[in-house]
Amino acid sequence: MGIGLRAQKYILEMGLKSVAILNKGKENITKLLVNLGSPYSYYAIGVGNDGTDATENDNPLKGSEQSWKDANRSYFKDGNGSYIAQWNATFNYGDLPSNSLKEIGIAQNITNGTVNGLIRITFDEIILGSGSSVNFQIQISPTQG
Repeated sequence: MGIGLRAQKYILEMGLKSVAILNKGKENITKLLVNLGSPYSYYAIGVGNDGTDATENDNPLKGSEQSWKDANRSYFKDGNGSYIAQWNATFNYGDLPSNSLKEIGIAQNITNGTVNGLIRITFDEIILGSGSSVNFQIQISPTQG
């Protein structure tokens, strides 16, 4: 799978530290691909304050501070003919008490599905100042490797 993360304004300032497609996400994608059961959709995007490297066995977010939102979701076919799934949301000053963002995750929903994650990404710390925000866009594409 190809993975992309875009954080407007910070794209050149932050460096990705780790990315892991989570085991539950792999399982659910497999079920989706072979049309076994439903719902295996991912609606939520969240940020947290834990920057430890992502592993396949993680929960979608590990931080003691977390903020979840319903993601804007879409998919499209790119110029190479690959299908791209995309999630995005804007996080604002005050969404986390410390305003320190170090991780982002995609999960099934924001009420009872935040333990069923697709992906967890850690990155260099972003500290939001008063009145500021950051928009994250995550894209995942099946690719041959």
